[in-house]
This record gives sequence, structure tokens and C-alpha cells, in this order.
Amino acid sequence: VIPMISWTVRKPELLRYELEQIHLAFPGFEPLPDAWTNNALALSGSLKFRMDGETKTVRILLRFDDDHPHVPPRVIPLADGAPNESRVSKEEVRWFSARHQMADGSICLFELPGTSGKSRYVSGRDALRRTERWLRSVLRGEFPAGIDIERVAMGEHYQGIGDVLLGPAAWGPLDETGAFFAVNAREAEDLPLYVVSRWAGDGGSTKTEHKLLPWFEQDAPTAGQTWDAILGDPSVSIPAVLAGRYYTLASEPPPVRDVRQLAQLVFPDEADPFERLRRDFAVERLRARAVAIALRLPDRDGEVEWVFFFLRLRERELERRPVSGLSAHGLVLDLSPHDPLEHAKLEILRTHDLRRRTFLLRNGEDLLSSTEDMKFVLAGAGALGSTCADLLAKAGAGALELWDSQLLETGNVVRHVAPLGNVGLPKAFLVSAHVQHRAPHCETTSQLASVLERGGGGPFGRGWPILSTIANDATELALNEHAVRAGATVFYLRALRRGTVGRLIRVRPGQDACLECIARYLEAGEHRLVSVEAAEDEVITHECGNAVLAASAADLTIVAGLAVRTLLHLEEETLDNHWLWATEGVPDHPELTTSFSKSAFRLDPHPECSVCGGPPVTKVVLPPEARARMEQLAGETAPNETGGILVGSREGQTVKILAVSGPGPNAISTPVKFIRDGEFCAEFLKEAAVQHPGADYVGEWHSHPNGDVRPSGRDVASLLDVAEDPNFLTECPVMVILGAPASPDISATAFPVERAPVQLAVTVAPVSDVDGVEERGASDVD
Repeated sequence: VIPMISWTVRKPELLRYELEQIHLAFPGFEPLPDAWTNNALALSGSLKFRMDGETKTVRILLRFDDDHPHVPPRVIPLADGAPNESRVSKEEVRWFSARHQMADGSICLFELPGTSGKSRYVSGRDALRRTERWLRSVLRGEFPAGIDIERVAMGEHYQGIGDVLLGPAAWGPLDETGAFFAVNAREAEDLPLYVVSRWAGDGGSTKTEHKLLPWFEQDAPTAGQTWDAILGDPSVSIPAVLAGRYYTLASEPPPVRDVRQLAQLVFPDEADPFERLRRDFAVERLRARAVAIALRLPDRDGEVEWVFFFLRLRERELERRPVSGLSAHGLVLDLSPHDPLEHAKLEILRTHDLRRRTFLLRNGEDLLSSTEDMKFVLAGAGALGSTCADLLAKAGAGALELWDSQLLETGNVVRHVAPLGNVGLPKAFLVSAHVQHRAPHCETTSQLASVLERGGGGPFGRGWPILSTIANDATELALNEHAVRAGATVFYLRALRRGTVGRLIRVRPGQDACLECIARYLEAGEHRLVSVEAAEDEVITHECGNAVLAASAADLTIVAGLAVRTLLHLEEETLDNHWLWATEGVPDHPELTTSFSKSAFRLDPHPECSVCGGPPVTKVVLPPEARARMEQLAGETAPNETGGILVGSREGQTVKILAVSGPGPNAISTPVKFIRDGEFCAEFLKEAAVQHPGADYVGEWHSHPNGDVRPSGRDVASLLDVAEDPNFLTECPVMVILGAPASPDISATAFPVERAPVQLAVTVAPVSDVDGVEERGASDVD
């Protein structure tokens, strides 16, 4: 064990300088022997002030910190009778009702060093001179404004015994005075954490904040409850529900040291301020073991500041005094009344501001303004996804929705945000709860399902960008196809090479290369920047067929942190859509050969991509007479469906309908199903081809009598079969759905081979003239 050597031994020149300067400026101060024995330095003496024709004396203890000169000396006023020693108790401190005398009795008059890397040297002489100026103001009853440091909260002047959380209502408009209730959200009785759940102003206004914290479910007391029900067990010194009153002050007051001073501060115009305070707490004094008095006052920046006093209403021990005429040991109890409020000790509940701006202030001003509207769907709530969710929420993201169908396993815990006690519970739920505990301003929901779930729009239902951390190629390729089809932006994040490489890919349908595009580029040997060789022994095991990749929590945290930082500062107009970074060099990679290197570049959609390539068809032209024929047939068969085939031609990305068939005599028609007469439609196609040279089969049409023109699952499956069937001689059949007779809506959808279905614009016009005509569309393909 290496002993700590005091500065008085290490720096004898500084010790000599300090003693000489103090002796010259304050000759009455002498070192204390008990400090010298431990190689420490403490001095005591008196400061004298001539005022109003008399001399006032204050004994002072000047104590140097063991880390002097990096830490300023401490100055403590001493009470009469305090011993001449370097260590004193609070009872031996002389207390003043003035700012800057802290809870331990010392006078705090110097700012601590900031981030410059340099400590501010404060000599003992400087500390005494500043104390002398402070005391001169205090003894005159003046506010020592000339030597104020930048900011010291009122609560710092008192002993803190717990904490209180204040939501937005506390900082908004409230009546001048009123009552409040605070509920203890922490089970530990000796260190309570109160949440102010209800404000009831004397002017009649009431504000409730019991849903301020998602993890705090206890409701606020209601007006109909009895005091016994509200305050709970009277034998508990730290009550589960704390009743109190608040008062608004017009200016910043000096600290008060007892309840009578507090009453004078709250009721300066009352003849008997303490009696008024007793009336305000008449019920609580009889029922509660503790009450709270909150002061609402302006701070030096013009903002609202709160000070919460905690008063334990314990009766003083009954005094025992001898009574003459009894035996030598005869005692009697003194039954004279003692007011528990008057003798209550002033303690403080440290206040905490839960407004978004204050809560997130340490993130920096730029994130405060840019993240509130940032919302993400997270596909995957595993090791990487849970860390990303945690970082996004702490950065100020407005909302997160987590999708994951897996349960937490013991092996997950070493890299996950959830603790071991949550093994067996859904990951998405656990990450959502974790975020709610740490970032109450982030709206968080969880879906205990695969990201490929289709019900309710699946992960695309909210219209938010998706961050996928799923380390499964098959699942992400399926997600890629669905997202392109839905027009959703997805960020794909992977930790590669045992977590030493991170890769983030942005895919905006139609703007960026999708995962299928990247696969085509790699097959052709293009864009080597995308390819990152796997590390040896990267796969450590398999679970349910899925590879489990090795990566430490430290490496995954770096990957998540860099990815989240990219998302937080990404501009919509940024051209780059691929980001790679490596904490270890990657052999044979053009830009990641050294440790702590990064690469950012752009890939455009592949022209032959089967997922996101441009649609072969964008518009359908339907002659008015063809539409009239379709509506006639739909009206005749309603409420059953009807339909037929479409005959026409394709010119560029436009399909022109030249003829529409009927259902045929052997068609099957019900309110929810339609199967055309195949032989009838084949004969109709032959005749139409003769009448319209060059015309051929281009698709199908049918009616939805309920008016909903979105393709059903059966509709989609049917046309996909047609697209892949070589007998139909078309690689992009079109389906037109008519809402008649319930609705005039009409929709058209193209089904290209190996691509997602594409919604088309429908133009009703003669095929020879398509300018300036009516277009009717429908909602997206389901």
C-alpha cells in the first residue's frame, strides 16, 4: 500500500508561503496542533467588525484540503464554546441566514474549475479576505450580492434526506399558493424519491402528473379519500404519501434555519407568521409524521426555482425533572404541550426538473432541437438493437417502436441492456421498459412479433424509418422487399468481424441501392467497398438455425454508438448511403486497412434489380366505352363479383386497353369470389386479336361490390401466378378492380415477374388521346 503524502510535506515552499501570507494579513490566526500531528494544515482565529458603535467578533476555522492547491480551503464560522480543533460538528458551527453557508457549515465562495484543464489556485489569505467581505454584509443584514458565485441552488444550503421529481406542471402556471401530494416511488424508506402527483391551488386549479413516469403507476390521492387513507401508516417517519403546501415568493430569499424563520419568510405581513403556518397545517400536524413546505421563487436567470423543505413532526421526548417531597429518585413527566411543527428540523428534498429541455440539456443544444420529432421502428431488440434503442432514447428521440419475437436467454445478458432476472421475458418488452426508465420523454411501445408481421401494416404502419439490427440475411432480404414495396426507409446495421467492423446501409426506395441491388453488384464483382470478409471463427454457435456471431459488449457498444450518431446528424439531402468503420484493420479492404478507419460512399439502385428497379408499367389507359361495359356487368351481377380479361397493347410504360370481356356463361360468381369462364375468355381473345391487330392478353379485371378496390390476397396470388405462367405470354399482367356499384373508385396494379406489385394510375380516355383526361387511383396494395 502506497501511503498518501500530504501537500504540506510534498510542497514545503507552498506551505511556507501560505503561512507567511496569512500571518501578514491576519496575524491572529494560528495553526492547530491536532492538524499538524497528521501533516495537515488548519488554522483558527477571529475576524472583527466595527459597526454601529460596537465590535462584532466571529471565530473562524480555516482548513486546507489534502489536495491543496487544487481544491480551495474551507472556511467555517464557529459557535461560542466550540473547541479549538480542526474537526467540528454541526452543533459547533455558527449558522447565518445567508446564501453560501452550505449544509456542512462551510462558506462556499469560489467557483470550482471548469473544463480548461487548469485548477484555480485559492490561497488561505484569499479565502479569509473573501469571508471577511461576506461576513460584513451578513452581519449588517444585507444580501452579499457583490461576491456571489454564478449559481448556487437554495437547496444546497441544507441537509438533503431524499429527492423529489417535478414534472412540467410545476414549472407552468400555478396559483400563488396551494396544496400538493407527493408519492414515494422508492421502496427504501431512508432515502425516499417522491413524485409530485397532484397540485391543488387555493384558487381552484388542479393539475395531476401521476403518469409523468411510465414505470410509476401509483395514482395521486383523490379529494374523496380520508386523511388516514392518504397518509398511510402514522408510525413511519418517511411516509409513502407526503402532503404539503407550496407558497410563491416574489424574490430570492436568504436561507432560513428554523421553522419560525420559514414562517416569517412565507407570511411577512402576518402579525404572527408561525400561527398562520400552524393553521395551514392543522390537519397534517394531527395526522402525519412528516409534511413538506415548498417555496416557488425566481432564480437569478428569471426562471422558476423550487425548494422543498421536509419537516418531521415528531414530538419531543417528555422531559423528566425532580419534584421535591418525593424520594431522591422521584421524577415526574413534564406534560406541558410542545408543538411538533415548531421543533421540526428543516431538511431538504433535492428537486429534479423533468422537463424535456432540462432532462436532456447535457446532450447539447443541437440535439435538443433536432431529436424531438425523430421517431424510429427498431427491427430487432437483441444486443445491438437494445443498445441502439437506449442511445436513441437518451439522445432525445421522440418515439420508438420495438419489434422482436424472441425471449431473453441467459447468454444474451452479457451484451443486452436487460438484467439476468428478466431471462425468459420478451426482448422487445424488456427494452421498452428499460427505455421508459431512462428517457421518460421518449414514447416507447413494443411488438412481440417478427418484423415480417403483416397485420395492421406491420412495421410500416406508423410510416417511421426502420432501423434493422437483425443478423439474419433471409429475414433482412424479406424485409428489404416488403419495405421497398411499402415505400419505407430502412437502415440496416450489422456488426462484422467479431464486432470490430460496423456497417450501416440506408435504403430509400427509388433513391438508394437496396439489399438486392447490393447482391447484384457483388455478383458482378463491382463496388468492392461493400464487401467485408468474415473473420475466422466468427460464428460461435447456432440457435434455431440462426448463427450466433462473436462480438464483445464493448465492440457492439461502439458499433451502436457510431451508428446512432450517424442517424442523429444525418441530413435528408446527404448523398452517402453506406457507412463503414473499423476499430481493427481489415485485410484487402480498400479503405479499412488501418485501425480506427472509416468509409462513406454511395450506391445507386441497380438497373436490373428485381426488387427496386423501375416498374415496367406505370399507367393504364381505359376507353370510356370499356369502363361503361364493366360498370354495366358489375351492376347486373351485384352483390356478386364479376369480371373478365383485358385485351390491349403495351407502349413503353403504358398499357392501353382495347377490349374487355365478360365473365362467360360458366363463370363462378359470389360476393367474395370470382372465377371467369376460361374457354369463353380464350375465344374472346382470338376474336379481339382479329379486330385489333397487334392486341394481346394484358391482364384481368373484376368487381368488388363492397366498393373496396384494393387487391385481396387471393387477387395478388392469382396475378402472380399469371405473371409466372409461360402460357399467358406476358411478364407484367395488369389487374383492374372496379368498385361499382357501391363506389366509382377504380384501381389498377401491375404484377411484374420477380418484382413487387406496382400500383398504377388509371386514365379514362380514348386510347388515341390520353392528354387532359380523368385519372382515378386507389390505396396502396395490401
